[in-house]
Amino acid sequence: MAPGFRYMAMHKTTIDVNEDLIAQAQAILGTRGIKDTIDASLQDVIARHARRRTIQRLQALDVDPDELRRQVWGV
Repeated sequence: MAPGFRYMAMHKTTIDVNEDLIAQAQAILGTRGIKDTIDASLQDVIARHARRRTIQRLQALDVDPDELRRQVWGV
């Protein structure tokens, strides 16, 4: 496999989708088309989960945020 190449599995399927929800998501995400909207929605869910896990890990460190800020940024 060439450097930087990433294989993405694709799966075609037929599903019933609530068109009102798709329209709302398209307006929020600025996407066009159902596939782009669903892909962007899934990416958003994954990113939010990653942020939530990061916050939980930082909270588990039990570090004073002001002290951490001073150590990292010197502020």
